[in-house]
Amino acid sequence: MVDWYLVSVLIFAAFLAVLVYLDRKNWKRESILLLRKTQKGKRFLIRLGTRFPRFWLVVGTLAVIITFLSSIWIIWLLIVQTQLLATGQISVGPGILVPSPTSQTTIGPGYFAVPFWYWIISIAVLVIVHEGMHGVMAAREKVRIKSLGWGLLAVIPLAFVEPDEKQLKKQKSWKQLRVFAAGSFANFVVAFASLFVLAVLAFSFFIPAGVGYQALARDYPAAGANMTGAVIGINSYTIDSRDSLSRVLREIGPNQTITVTTTNGTQGFTYTLQTVPEPEPAFTPDFSVYTLAGLEQVFPGTIDFSKSVSGSFAYATGSYQQPTWSSVQKEIKLWEYVKSAYPNTPNADSRIASLESELQSHPRSGFIGIVGVFDSTKIRPGLENYQEVVIFLQGLMFFLFLINLGVGLFNMLPIGPLDGGRMWDIILKRITPKHSKRIMNILTALMMAIIILDFALVLI
Repeated sequence: MVDWYLVSVLIFAAFLAVLVYLDRKNWKRESILLLRKTQKGKRFLIRLGTRFPRFWLVVGTLAVIITFLSSIWIIWLLIVQTQLLATGQISVGPGILVPSPTSQTTIGPGYFAVPFWYWIISIAVLVIVHEGMHGVMAAREKVRIKSLGWGLLAVIPLAFVEPDEKQLKKQKSWKQLRVFAAGSFANFVVAFASLFVLAVLAFSFFIPAGVGYQALARDYPAAGANMTGAVIGINSYTIDSRDSLSRVLREIGPNQTITVTTTNGTQGFTYTLQTVPEPEPAFTPDFSVYTLAGLEQVFPGTIDFSKSVSGSFAYATGSYQQPTWSSVQKEIKLWEYVKSAYPNTPNADSRIASLESELQSHPRSGFIGIVGVFDSTKIRPGLENYQEVVIFLQGLMFFLFLINLGVGLFNMLPIGPLDGGRMWDIILKRITPKHSKRIMNILTALMMAIIILDFALVLI
């Protein structure tokens, strides 16, 4: 049987090779790259950057703030990831993004293989908006653009804007920062615009179809009944989301006989199960817990403040969930850890007592033994003919989000050649001119060591 997906990839690669060959006089090889410089498009970037100077000033300043905060955040995430990998709490870590000649996504030790068409389109969008925004901001700051163009690393599309580096280095710090921050900021905008489109597609073309799950927990009721299919009903209740499933199981409680209705899309199933008490939530101290516990000693109230901030964010994003027996238990375990690690914490006993009192108002939920639950959906009636197109667009939007966000964040790491490294270098020179170079070298070496260590932990 012919693999048409692979055929389409080979046709694209052949077309690209023919295109480069016919235009070979204008291509130049630099190491392992093929580059084609041009002046086309330069006038457009200059016109765009100089036409709305106040608007781009606001955008550039916002970009500096957001990207620098994202730089701090990605450093934090890398440290947490290293701690989790080293303690065996996770097994999936950093990976090189590579194209797959199949329509399936594959994750292996140290690599993420993305379906080719999702990958090629996402990378093309990534580099165009990244380099284009660098060019627009350079034009806004009156930095000369020497050339722009595109290139190839095998079949990986590249784009570049080449500002006058000598002129850029002579600019004031804020001007340089705006130019360097612009690329990753543009990627963040694309990422969250893609997420918005993904949500619109899900809302417009799909309707709830119950609750799916990734696995059945061993020695629990669902596994004992060999349950299959997405859960669509419990007793007389309709289950159309994770929230409704949690609400119904809390209302029913443990040690009750229930009837569970499931479907695989074409066939329905019915199971009679006995609910069991919701299991104790797992709690393993990680880097963030260590940090919060330590800060609580210096700044009492840090843990409660952190909880308040995360709750406010959840309210703002519509993801807030009312406290449950499990969530309160987890918070009790956190304070018990703080008390054991720092016996002199002044408010630990009172917080534990308060939470244990609160626990009485949250009954323990029933549990049937399904893990990794997610909302299951199906195409709206009458739109079945568009299902394949919509699913492709959903996949594309997801990878546009993931790749633009991931690469944008990586680019903000304080590593010398990256935009993040150049921003950190500028800031350090303003803070401590004498020691900035040494600090920058230490930061670069430290980040590289963490990345290499993470890859080693994944591959071992």
